Amino acid sequence: MSRGNSYWFAFAGLLLGSTIAKAADLAISPLHGLYAPTHLTMQSSAATFTATNRGSVDVTLGTPALEGPYSSEFVITTETCSGTTLTQGASCTADVVFKPATRGTKTAMLAIPAGDGNVLRAFLSNEEDTASEVSRRLPPVLESLNVPAAVTLGTPFTISWSLLGYHEDYVSKVVLFDCSGISDGSCGDSYASNVAESAYLDDPAPVSGEWSYNGAESHKHSFSQSFTLTAEQVPTPDSLVVRFYRKSKEDTDLGNPGLSLLIPGNLGASYYDSAGRRLAIPVNH
Repeated sequence: MSRGNSYWFAFAGLLLGSTIAKAADLAISPLHGLYAPTHLTMQSSAATFTATNRGSVDVTLGTPALEGPYSSEFVITTETCSGTTLTQGASCTADVVFKPATRGTKTAMLAIPAGDGNVLRAFLSNEEDTASEVSRRLPPVLESLNVPAAVTLGTPFTISWSLLGYHEDYVSKVVLFDCSGISDGSCGDSYASNVAESAYLDDPAPVSGEWSYNGAESHKHSFSQSFTLTAEQVPTPDSLVVRFYRKSKEDTDLGNPGLSLLIPGNLGASYYDSAGRRLAIPVNH
């Protein structure tokens, strides 16, 4: 059974047992609008819903509306039902598009008031493509990492790393924190407390990664950044903590200003805390 059909059967009882049955002389078609996979910030083709008066009594309709927790991700683009009196055999229409702002399976209801408390309803849902599903379900990991065994103040050093994930592009950033005297695992909790950070780094040429899911292939993205720290920046450091951040192009397109911490893979490194996202590097004076 397809995902769309499973959602349809889940809601069929609600639809047939609701106010549609009370408005026996009215019908809406189709009862289920299933939208094809649609990229974030893009808009699907419209599904047209038709309300028809099959009886002999005139019915005046109200304004079509969208209901449900994801109603904001569907849009009524045009409609001819608001305030329309349907005579016997007459119809009106409402066009609805899917415009996702977030990933995942979304559902909503198109509701058209039909007088005397009756409401015509149609169920709306989308199909999520495999690439969107896998990038949503499996965040990227810190797949490889090269750091110096120790940092010497005043001497350049380079950190290089790679991400493995299902987006075709990421921007990444590496951030350094002075953790002198901090032993409770809180060093680096505040991004603003860093002593050095890279710019947003782009990887122009990702290569195929080792993961795959239902035909979707992962991508490996490589980054590198050099630093030179001085005693003025970090007067008495015992160690530096390194944290890695990333966001995808889709995050940028959606205006998301934040960065997400990377979840490390099996790097065989000694981590600063049990969360495994702060790598400590000794500092030579």
